Amino acid sequence: MGVEYWEDGPQSIMLGGSYPGSAYKDFQKLLLEIKETGVILAVCSKNNESDVLNLWENHPDMILKKTHFSAWRINWDDKAQNVIEIAEELNIDTGSILFIDDNPTERERVKTSVSGITVPDFPSEPYLLRHFSEKLLDEYFKVYKATDEDLNKTEQYKFIAQRKDFQNNFSSIDDFIRKLEIELTLNLNNPYTFSRVAQMTQKTKPV
Repeated sequence: MGVEYWEDGPQSIMLGGSYPGSAYKDFQKLLLEIKETGVILAVCSKNNESDVLNLWENHPDMILKKTHFSAWRINWDDKAQNVIEIAEELNIDTGSILFIDDNPTERERVKTSVSGITVPDFPSEPYLLRHFSEKLLDEYFKVYKATDEDLNKTEQYKFIAQRKDFQNNFSSIDDFIRKLEIELTLNLNNPYTFSRVAQMTQKTKPV
């Protein structure tokens, strides 16, 4: 997500209360609803990181908090590169990312620079956010049944990022794998695991 909520500092933020702030608050509620189905959220924003962290923790109408995001890049660097870095940190393919940004120049930059990424047009007026939200849910986030693993996606991907940092401390991949002390358990598929197996078939690339 790359939506900017202010241009002149946190004091000018439009969030909550009456329109148009109420429209942005409702949009955050939608993003939280999407997260709770197993979708991971990340932030790619051109802002001062300290301002955004302060906003997450202290703004009374802020729905999304720091703990809701698996990764973030909050700086003044190129957003396309930031998105690629987020994908690498979380170990996900850029083709599975939906990039939301209210700046058409940034959208075009990311769309033409990041392989496979989906970049929908952001509404020109806040009152159109409700329709935009419904379209996102219908086109990209329909879920038949969320598994327990889906519901824990944020923490899982935070762990993946931590694991990558841990991996950098080893000179070879073999040393890294041995240090993990992984234990593998094999089971036959059964009615209780059908949902998860079906999901994995959508994530696994043929070799």
